[in-house]
Amino acid sequence: MIAQTAALKSLELIFGLISKEDVIAWADEIVMDVNDPPFQIYDISLAANKSPKEVASLLWELGENADIAEVSAIAFRRFAIALHKELEAGSVSPDEVATSLYRVAWRTDLILPAEYAEFCNWVDDEFALVRQGLKNRQPAETALSNFFRSLIDDEKA
Repeated sequence: MIAQTAALKSLELIFGLISKEDVIAWADEIVMDVNDPPFQIYDISLAANKSPKEVASLLWELGENADIAEVSAIAFRRFAIALHKELEAGSVSPDEVATSLYRVAWRTDLILPAEYAEFCNWVDDEFALVRQGLKNRQPAETALSNFFRSLIDDEKA
């Protein structure tokens, strides 16, 4: 269970969903609550002077036995839902959201469900065609909204 949580926290840290301080607090709880925790937990607990990238690397090492496909899908959903909130708040455009989804979907350390990766490819392409004046914006925005709705429903389940 620690490996699974560590791998998830690594991705959440990389995606900006949690802070390095959140990770250190989690490691501190493990040190206090678990008899003989993995040695990497101590490294993470004492990582105040390390960069977020270094902490993410420590988490990823700790999570090496995790189900990466499951962790990737959870982290991606959470990242996409955070993007959706930014979109609703008007702090990012649908075009920027499509680009962000595409970039995350093609990270080499993620194993996403095919339907997520395919949608991210498609929606990024659609918004590129919209910017070129070759397609209408509304169908792409509607598809993006429907995608977010399905992710939110999946996260609630």
